[in-house]
Amino acid sequence: MNTEGPSPRLPVLLFHVSQRWVLFQSVVIILSLLWLFFSVLTAQQAQAEVIQIPQKGFSAPNFSLLDTQGQELQLEDFQGQAIILNFWATWCPPCKAEMPDLQNVFIQKQHSGVVVLGVNRTDQDNSLEIDRFLESYGITFPVLLDSSGEIAKIYNVSALPTTYFIRPDGIIHKVIVGGPLPQALLLAEIQQMIQESP
Repeated sequence: MNTEGPSPRLPVLLFHVSQRWVLFQSVVIILSLLWLFFSVLTAQQAQAEVIQIPQKGFSAPNFSLLDTQGQELQLEDFQGQAIILNFWATWCPPCKAEMPDLQNVFIQKQHSGVVVLGVNRTDQDNSLEIDRFLESYGITFPVLLDSSGEIAKIYNVSALPTTYFIRPDGIIHKVIVGGPLPQALLLAEIQQMIQESP
């Protein structure tokens, strides 16, 4: 029969277990706080990126590209004019279908404070075909070459054609994904965005 009392090592053992438990809880709390902090930060960054995507009511981001003649043009070069900014490629059937209407609108409105700007997705196109394409369709409005695809990325272009209607004050009036856009619609959108401008 053991008449000795509780082992003197038991309190020491319990103290060590308790210390480890407190340490474990502290680590869990710190990791939870870090996870929460980075989750909020990531959500804020995602929200900021969403806001930066060009959309109706927001300023159209400026950019600089070479045109088919090798001249550098910026979007802000056309400040004060209503802009039809059309992203296209030579292999795109609806792009081909709307080119004559874009050209007709350009001819009709070029002296009325309206400009048509074509942005060729050169990163997805055959650069040897572009000049031939423009000549065959009689295109005389400025055509810019997005060789890296960077401008299409900035403008969130996921399908061709994509057309931005930009008011003379630089605010995006409307974005239309797809086509072809008929001449009547192009003219109606020009009229609306000029009326909306301050």
